[in-house]
Amino acid sequence: MTAEEGADTVVAHQTAHQAGPDVDVVVAGGGMAGLTAAATAASHGATVLLAEAGEKPGGAAWWSNGLFWTARDLQTYRRHIPDGNPVIAERIIAGMDDALEQIRALGVPISAHRTDPVMAIGAGHAIDIRALIQEQEARLRRHGGRIVTGARVTGAALREGAVDVRISSGGSEQRVRSWALVLATGGHPSSWPASSDLADQPVPGVARRCLLHSRGDGLRAGRELGADTAGPPEGVYGHLVPAPLAEDWTPASFVRLSQYYSDAAVALDLRGRRFADETLGDEVLNQALLDHTETARASGDADAGTTTPPLAVLLFDDRVRRSRATEESYPGLGPLDRFAAAVDAGGANLTAEDVPGLVYGLAALGVDTGTARTTVERYREAIASRSGIADGVPVTAEADPLTEAPFHALLVQPSVTMTFHGVRTDERFRVLDRGGRPVPGVFAAGADAGGLQGRRYAGGLAPSFIGGRTAGLEAARLAASAQGTRR
Repeated sequence: MTAEEGADTVVAHQTAHQAGPDVDVVVAGGGMAGLTAAATAASHGATVLLAEAGEKPGGAAWWSNGLFWTARDLQTYRRHIPDGNPVIAERIIAGMDDALEQIRALGVPISAHRTDPVMAIGAGHAIDIRALIQEQEARLRRHGGRIVTGARVTGAALREGAVDVRISSGGSEQRVRSWALVLATGGHPSSWPASSDLADQPVPGVARRCLLHSRGDGLRAGRELGADTAGPPEGVYGHLVPAPLAEDWTPASFVRLSQYYSDAAVALDLRGRRFADETLGDEVLNQALLDHTETARASGDADAGTTTPPLAVLLFDDRVRRSRATEESYPGLGPLDRFAAAVDAGGANLTAEDVPGLVYGLAALGVDTGTARTTVERYREAIASRSGIADGVPVTAEADPLTEAPFHALLVQPSVTMTFHGVRTDERFRVLDRGGRPVPGVFAAGADAGGLQGRRYAGGLAPSFIGGRTAGLEAARLAASAQGTRR
């Protein structure tokens, strides 16, 4: 259905139902969370309108690696994400087995092998993500649900026991009245950081590893409805990608150019200093680089400057180059030479026959080689002595010692795939106001629901599916109850 056809349908529906809400449930966003919420609500008897800003449903999930995971247990979650919401985490973790059974029941292929660990803290299974998206869309349509593409939710208001939702589509804005609204627009990675008040102010040197229409529509609508917010505004999920990027940066590039093997490298900022324990994982390094650069700016570090992009270099030996940089990073991705892909995409790089030569050559990548030389020497000394620390940064037993020639360096930049700041919800994914009370008829799931991630990532597909399913079921029940009351 095109945006124009969708807009006409909404208008016709409004005209035919002046006495009550136009639909039972409006779902804002058609990614993993939104499609699941919409299909669930429709399968439980609700009339559903799904407004998707993109050209087709699927959202960022369509381009993901299809790994359906979250924290392996609540204890692990609490240890690694102490600033997250354990109530929501417990709901997600407890819902994993049932969610996988639901996906199997839909006929979607799921790997028999359980992947553990995932990003150090989680466990899960690879699924055919595109098959799941297509089945959820078909399921929604089979139950009479309608999908409007190219449609943005621009605002909402509570009126007389219902939710009035403003939807912009095909150059015009329509008002749709519903019993319930589910916010699932994918957060605001395209307009991050949140300090920009959700305006388009890209940070130099930060790649948008996301869909550009994910600009905070759900968060804005939630705020307009009086919702509280949760999750760190500066918190994001992403992966290090090559810098600069000479090729077109499209969703098809996101997984291919992610440097997942950075946990086996030495990561230096442009001042030649390590800024995090690399073995924590590429997604943690990504966040640490963003945090580190902002801390340097805020402290008035003259070397950091005010416009210096958050760039870093990865140093690794040829053993890592031949193994970790080429192996299958996650189930289903297949082997890929990620260093070669990064170079082909324009990433600045160099290779040398020894470590001193590599460090000397870093000047061409904009790195302070004097500091870098000292940093690398102390890092290697810490590995040899097993001291566990160098220049105040941990050096774990798993750290790579840089021993096998030749040696390589790649310039990288952080990226933003998903934001962690969203509207506050309870474990039923009801949106809460600043007093902790549910906002009547309003739910949120996926990246629009803040609090689960804290300062560290706890999965995307599984929390979105479980949260979306819960929100859709709750919305359908609310609509059925409201209709019964009116009768």
